[in-house]
Amino acid sequence: MVGGMYLSLTSPRRSVRNAMPTDGTVRDHTAQLLAAIGVSRIIIVDDQYAHEDLAIEDLIGIVEVLDLERRQEVPNTSGIDFSSPREIWTAALRDCWNRWDDGMRRTALDRARGLEDEEPERSTTESPGEGTKNQVDHRAAESLEEILGKMADCEYITLSLDEWTRRSGELLEDDNAANTLILFDRNFEREQDGATDHGLRLIQQVQSEKVGYCGLISHTVPTGGEHDVWKALAQQSDLDLERFVVIAKARLTGDPPDYYGFLGMLRLVALSGRYSKVISHAWAVFEQSVSRAKDAVENWPVLDFDQIVFGSSRREGVSELATLFRVFSTLMRREAQASLYGNNTISTALADARRVSAMPDEIAVALREEGVSTGALRMQRFECYEEHAELNLFHTPIDIGDIFERPSSQKRFILLAQPCDLMVRENGKRDYDDDRLARTGTLVELVVDPGRNVKENWEEVPLYHVDTGEPAFAALADVHHVQLAVLDLCALQADGVAAIDVDEGRPELLIEPWKKRYELLRKFFNNALKNYEKVKDKVGEPMKSLAFPMLSATLRLQAAVSGQMISYDLKRVMRLRQPRSGALLTAFAHYQARTAFEHRLDARPRTAQGNS
Repeated sequence: MVGGMYLSLTSPRRSVRNAMPTDGTVRDHTAQLLAAIGVSRIIIVDDQYAHEDLAIEDLIGIVEVLDLERRQEVPNTSGIDFSSPREIWTAALRDCWNRWDDGMRRTALDRARGLEDEEPERSTTESPGEGTKNQVDHRAAESLEEILGKMADCEYITLSLDEWTRRSGELLEDDNAANTLILFDRNFEREQDGATDHGLRLIQQVQSEKVGYCGLISHTVPTGGEHDVWKALAQQSDLDLERFVVIAKARLTGDPPDYYGFLGMLRLVALSGRYSKVISHAWAVFEQSVSRAKDAVENWPVLDFDQIVFGSSRREGVSELATLFRVFSTLMRREAQASLYGNNTISTALADARRVSAMPDEIAVALREEGVSTGALRMQRFECYEEHAELNLFHTPIDIGDIFERPSSQKRFILLAQPCDLMVRENGKRDYDDDRLARTGTLVELVVDPGRNVKENWEEVPLYHVDTGEPAFAALADVHHVQLAVLDLCALQADGVAAIDVDEGRPELLIEPWKKRYELLRKFFNNALKNYEKVKDKVGEPMKSLAFPMLSATLRLQAAVSGQMISYDLKRVMRLRQPRSGALLTAFAHYQARTAFEHRLDARPRTAQGNS
């Protein structure tokens, strides 16, 4: 439960734990964030603000057990000499009490109780855990007041559960309701027996009014675990994810408190609702664009559809589905752009979200947003790469950017060749190919974990590592000219292994040109197998392998035979998509075309990279 005091920022002493930077940086950032969100009122609801009696005798009794240093931390008592005899300082305290209103009396009592809980001798006499729990609650309240209280343009209100019950109607209906942030404690057992999850019901009440933002502060939620609890509680209690947030109390009670972690959680709930509006409005436009694209295609004459989808695909050796996807994407993009950019509703939603998102750099860094989120990294890699399952399960033809692994050594290579030269045409062959299927391409070795030894003739392969987004590098000098017919085998297997069983039928999911390609490959490797059978008992192992096509003279990767299955120690594992793979090919071409100068006549050695 959130502790029960409203600590004055002008009190003469403040604990080191909660000392703020002298330049007020955190409070300045808080004010900027609240202004960006549009919060002009903050309400804290906690049962520690509930006290049946406001009695001077209670205050005197508590102050009496405090040491002199702690007595001086009681708010609004700076004129009292607590080192004087008891009858003198108690009389002075009674005079102050008579001048204070109820709010000041409550503030003094709450702070005194907090100081009492911090006394070392108290912790040994209380029931197990009680002293610690009280101290945690008071620390949390102290932190909330430090970071949120007494903002110039933001009202700060503390309420008990009973006071909230009496005042919630007016607070949720006045002109400030939409701009109110309400932070509820999760547990209200001090005011209501068994109310361990009462804060959730209070959030339901606020959400039914469709105003403001809510936060649930809980000591049972670990720091960093808020997101999972937030989603679970929203589902269990039928709460709107976009209008409340779960905050670990530990963010407020640490030494020092994690103020920026707390602010980051507040910013998330503000962004969530705004982003939801953007997505909702944009998705409505996307749905309309799908419908309009569908209408456009359906209105094509049959001959146009035949030429665009089937004729062009057949000539180029690509899947009709890929062409259809390309056509729909083009039409949908055209329709969506026309509707999105001129949509005032979306423009307004974007501006509102941008105001909260576009924090100054120093605040973004303080909120720890300088790092890349896992979701952003995953989306970026999805844009850059096709993974194993996407490629091999559907027998996607090999193409520029395909990445292959040699399982025995775990070395990896990337295919860099002109895309048109890799394309299998409608007759099952590549341009300028013959029955020997002798066309070649280039595999460039990938340096997956380079450490600090990045060479000048290495080209970055971005976002290569799944977990970190760190790049790999294409070693442009380490190239292998390979027979494409062997690489083609990787497209025939659902696991991406370069293999073919000459007795098995072709995979059903092959596109039409590749069905013909399969027959050429099967015939090609079947003839090689027959030659192997003729010589296998007559020559040694090195000679027998010459019956099969070699992947590359430099890789020295030979075929293995098991019955009618011919396989190579090679597997396709992923693909770098265009335009990244095309840019890598361009860099490779530039490297290959680099100028060779006459040799130097002085004694200076060649560079470590071996450049001319």
